[in-house]
Amino acid sequence: MSQSSKAGREGLEAASLGLVALIIVIVALTSLIAYWHVAYGLQAVVVDGKSMLPTLQTGDVVFIEKVNPADIRVGDVVVYKFTGNFYGIYLDNALVIHRVIYKYYHNGILCFVTKGDNNPFPDPGYPSICGTVDIDGYEVGGTPYFYVKGVVIGGRHPLVIPYIGGLSLMFHPSSQQP
Repeated sequence: MSQSSKAGREGLEAASLGLVALIIVIVALTSLIAYWHVAYGLQAVVVDGKSMLPTLQTGDVVFIEKVNPADIRVGDVVVYKFTGNFYGIYLDNALVIHRVIYKYYHNGILCFVTKGDNNPFPDPGYPSICGTVDIDGYEVGGTPYFYVKGVVIGGRHPLVIPYIGGLSLMFHPSSQQP
């Protein structure tokens, strides 16, 4: 047997082992996510967009938990549903993952003003429900507590599984999100 065929066979074996290892890691992570979802009620969400750079990037998987809205603090990263014009982009029931920068009550409704770490201004929110507040020179409406789906585990420093969600985005690309 020649040196080149022996080296080629060894390379193929190494590539096969690498593929098997990758499959094992994917199965293990999927099992872990399923276990956390069932055991602790956590939900996995795939990040899609640049608005939370450098904290979160496209393909990261974060876990959210339902909490008492009164316990959400300024600085927490939350996931909320948004429908409407998001600074020139129309979103329909899109999940937005952004940081809480202000919280207030409007007509007895707890509202959160959010902003992506990489965005220059706060999210437009729901002025019809939360009224408007002036944040850093921008008139924005907050997001009412009942649209918040949960808080990202880790609070100010989210627990992230990097890149693994990119596989999900390949098969189910989202609409354009902030």
